[in-house]
Amino acid sequence: MNTMRKLLIRHHRLLLWTLLGAAAGLAWSRFFGCAGGACALLADLRFTAAYGAVLGALLSQVFRRAPDKTGEGADRP
Repeated sequence: MNTMRKLLIRHHRLLLWTLLGAAAGLAWSRFFGCAGGACALLADLRFTAAYGAVLGALLSQVFRRAPDKTGEGADRP
């Protein structure tokens, strides 16, 4: 249990961005998706959520904190 908690604390930003991306993908598909199913990506909610989750995970790496001069403050050592 202690190892899982450390893992969640260490990667909380990645998990948060991934969940936000998946939710944004679902919302995008719901409100702007293809009605007829002609779009391969937007036709299925699972594909759109997975695509949004991947984009969210990538954005979490773009917006992570840079380490300060002492080496502290970064998400990863």
